[in-house]
Order: sequence, then structure tokens, then C-alpha cells
Amino acid sequence: MTNASAPAEFLNQLHDIATPAPTGIWPLAPGYYLLAGLAVLFALCVAAVLYRRWQRRYQRLALNALQQAVERASPQDSATLYADLNRVLKRYLFTVSAPSRSYIASLSGERWYAYLLESATPAEKQKYEALTYCWAKESLGAAAQVDHLNDFIEFAQSWVRHTKIREERK
Repeated sequence: MTNASAPAEFLNQLHDIATPAPTGIWPLAPGYYLLAGLAVLFALCVAAVLYRRWQRRYQRLALNALQQAVERASPQDSATLYADLNRVLKRYLFTVSAPSRSYIASLSGERWYAYLLESATPAEKQKYEALTYCWAKESLGAAAQVDHLNDFIEFAQSWVRHTKIREERK
């Protein structure tokens, strides 16, 4: 063997580089699973917030209607404001409790105020129990109604915000 033929002989012994099989996309790296889990968790949180907002749409509308009734009313005409506030409360109940509509429609006077008080939260019951008795009485004078008007407005707003609607009583 000569020195000149030695490099050619070595070159003939070389083979191509063996490359590994191409890697597939599956299984993903653990970081991708973590990222996918966070994306699903974020989507569930957004869906929960939107669902809760969707559930409270009628509550927001009722609160806006109560505020508009208060803004439209004149301070001297408390009877009209009482009627408007009661109308908004009944309309809200009609909207959110479809099975109980006939029962709600039958309520008026003391039975209506008793329903409002019964369906209120325990804190509201304690705070407004004496006032609802006064509101239900037809003999209540206009001066007393004006004195309790702000309490009734506060009660109506609080009632819409916090009350869970109960089912119809037979």
C-alpha cells in the first residue's frame, strides 16, 4: 500500500451519517400540558363570570328601573313613588320566577309586603320588619310615608340585590 492510496481506502470505508428518526409532536412536553391546563382554567373562569353576569341581567335592569323611578318622582308625591317601586319589584319577580307568576299576581296589600319580607334575607327581615307593616297599612298618613320613603327605597334596592326567589306556595 502506498501512501497515496491510503486516504482513498479510508474514504471508501466511510458511511453516511446515521440520523435518528424525526421526532413527532406527540407526546407533548410537560410545559405544553401545563399551558393547556391554564388555558382551560382561564376559559372556565371567564365562562363562569359571563354566566353569572348573564344570570344577573334582570337584577341590573330592576336596579336601574328603581333608580329611574326615584329620579322621576317628586318629593311631594310619595304615593306615586311607592306605587312605582312596587310595580318594579313585581315586574322583576314576574321576570325571574315564571312558575310563580299567578301567585305573585294575586299578591297585594299586606300579603305582598309579607311576601317581600318572607323572601328577604334574615338581616333585611330584622331591619325592615316594622317598616313593612307600616307600608302595608292603607291608613298610613302621607307624612309618615314620606318619613319612611328612603327606607323603602333602600329596602327595595337591597331586596333586589340579595333575595333568592322562592317557589310558589299552594
